[in-house]
Amino acid sequence: MSEQYSAERSGPGNMTTRIFGALIVLLSVVIEIGYSCSPPLPVYRPIYLSFEDLRSAVEVRSNEPLRSPGKIVVQDSLLFVTDSGDGVHIIDNSDPANPTPLSFIYIPGNLDIAVKGATLYADSYVDLVTVDISTPASPSEVARLEDVYPNEPFLSEDFNGYVENIDESQGVVVDAEYLYTPEGGCGSYGSSSSGFFGCSSGGGGGSAYSGNGGGTPTTGVSGSLARIIALGDYLYLLAGYSLKSISTSDPFNPQLAGSMVVGWDIETIYPYQNTLFIGGQTGVYILDLSNPAFPTQLAKYEHDWQCDPVVVEDGIAYITLRNGARCWGGENRLDVVDMSALNNPSLISSYPMENPHGLAIDTGLLFVADGTVGLKVFDASDPASLVQTNQFPLAVVHDVVLLGGQAVVIGEGGIYQYDYSDSANITLVSELLVSGAQ
Repeated sequence: MSEQYSAERSGPGNMTTRIFGALIVLLSVVIEIGYSCSPPLPVYRPIYLSFEDLRSAVEVRSNEPLRSPGKIVVQDSLLFVTDSGDGVHIIDNSDPANPTPLSFIYIPGNLDIAVKGATLYADSYVDLVTVDISTPASPSEVARLEDVYPNEPFLSEDFNGYVENIDESQGVVVDAEYLYTPEGGCGSYGSSSSGFFGCSSGGGGGSAYSGNGGGTPTTGVSGSLARIIALGDYLYLLAGYSLKSISTSDPFNPQLAGSMVVGWDIETIYPYQNTLFIGGQTGVYILDLSNPAFPTQLAKYEHDWQCDPVVVEDGIAYITLRNGARCWGGENRLDVVDMSALNNPSLISSYPMENPHGLAIDTGLLFVADGTVGLKVFDASDPASLVQTNQFPLAVVHDVVLLGGQAVVIGEGGIYQYDYSDSANITLVSELLVSGAQ
């Protein structure tokens, strides 16, 4: 038996990805778009890292060059930036004109992070690692929740093939190696294999919400790329089909509190008031947090099968939709949706985009990371009639976090900071470029 995978956990640039999916999803797509015969797909063998090696690998280094920036969290005067698959950079941003790297935490398989007070939480393949960051220049691992995430391949975003069945006794799957391509036949799955189509963890950006919509003032502000957020006394994270709630009442000793199946396509997570908005490839799932350990679904706003981060302000949701290899078809666009009645969301307007990823909003000022064409800024004071006011032609931007006049933008080229305190005169403050960039 072998299993077909495409990207489930992905992010900017060359980020490796965790994969999952279900045959029924792929079959439903075939039924919907019509059957076509395609060449047989190649077969791959899983590559493993032993659990022992995984769980003894975390290492603090004085500094490492920025190579493949992924997710970003802003906390007070610190920036936390993942280097996709390898760990987390801690950067002193007390002077935004001169961001200074402090340390690098090597964490294999790390894609997502959240920060609460003096604690950083980071995924590491199947585990959730807790790091004491009370001294940012010398952080240390203090706890680990094992097997929080499913054991699934980390493969490139454009991977398309079959991976042989996983032998969990060998450890965590970190990659796959090519074996062969079957001769003859038709299509991407057959009688001797199970086809799986995975969803993306999304591209996304940030938004300006203080303390993650209700956390303490020192809770790090994540972007809408986030698949982990800190909110009050809980972490919420996406793992496979599920949303998991992790109690952080003892920050250095997190405990699994609850888990609920949301959907095969879930990508990103964003908090607003007492609600979680889960961006998925087929729509936005709206979850109530009246019982924070056990969220419940209120509704789902459905859209075409596309990648989908979301942010919310004043009862209005802004959703970027993009197409592509793992994001399927449809128009590249920005949807504006009325969420004032959470159980009955309704589309207000749509705007064409080139390749939209992340987005952020602060008091009616909307930033959209439009991929290959750079960062766009809109006056969203009238959600039914957005007006573009600016554009910055950065190289392939993915994420943006807004904090009281400070915009932190992340892309394949590095980290860019802007002063938007005067929305009519947004200015570049600094650049921290990837290794080797000019």
